[in-house]
Amino acid sequence: MTEFTRGHMPVLYLSIPLAAQRLSVTDYSPLVDQIAGCIRKWTAKSLSFAGRLELIRSVLQGVECFSLQVFPLPIAVIEKIHRLCRAFLWNSKRSPVAWEDVCHPKEECGLGVRHIQSWNVALLARVLWNIHCKADTLWAKWVNEVYLRGASLWDWQPKKDDSPLLRRLAEIRDRIITDFGSTEAAIRHMTEWTDRKGLVTSKAYEYFRPKLPKQHWKASIWKAFIPPKILIHSMAWTTGGWQHETDLHSYMRTQPAPYALIVRNRPNIFSLKAPSVPMFGRISDSGLASPNECQPFSVQ
Repeated sequence: MTEFTRGHMPVLYLSIPLAAQRLSVTDYSPLVDQIAGCIRKWTAKSLSFAGRLELIRSVLQGVECFSLQVFPLPIAVIEKIHRLCRAFLWNSKRSPVAWEDVCHPKEECGLGVRHIQSWNVALLARVLWNIHCKADTLWAKWVNEVYLRGASLWDWQPKKDDSPLLRRLAEIRDRIITDFGSTEAAIRHMTEWTDRKGLVTSKAYEYFRPKLPKQHWKASIWKAFIPPKILIHSMAWTTGGWQHETDLHSYMRTQPAPYALIVRNRPNIFSLKAPSVPMFGRISDSGLASPNECQPFSVQ
């Protein structure tokens, strides 16, 4: 009688899958396909390592951001995104550095790529804060009226049949309370993450992301004249991507000069390739040594 066709869940609304039940991994295919589509367009172009890195940080992680602030992303979906970004960054199926190591600030020997799981938690923490503050949004008002029914967010306990999003918000809330020791302390610390517009996700991300000790030699290594690809290969050496110094020596001979490379788990040792011959030396407190300050080091 009508021209309406029978639809099926999930459906896409503003590129977000909507379903009456828990979303499966395949329901996140539009997000994965969108990222893969961007990479296919870029792969055909001549991009430097620094260019690919910037596209991951600015474009791909911007695409992810919209979905990450709406629902908790399953680990399987995150792994798919990691594989796509990893292969694109290194232009190879084999990665000499674990993606977890790439997702650290430069001062922690990373590349400044966001850690997706931590970014997801930070964005959901903003949703949690909006509910706590009873923000003037339709969704926050609906949660307070329908789910909380006037109860405090910090005392509310999710039910088994509640949505994965609400259960995830409760997990984040419980984690913050546990970390800071009490509900009052949790609210006080979250208040420090806010400004007049609400919770600042970058501050929340800084709290939730995994951290490594800051490296004192970072300022000496990250130089404008040193190609980023060369610097990142230092991570391969420090994290075991290269098992022997002969691997390092072979790689050095294929690269243009000049560059510096941190050697394995000895943070004061670096290799510096002068225009003619690879040489090894140390980083002094004052900065990076020049080629004539390096002592030759034989590699067996």
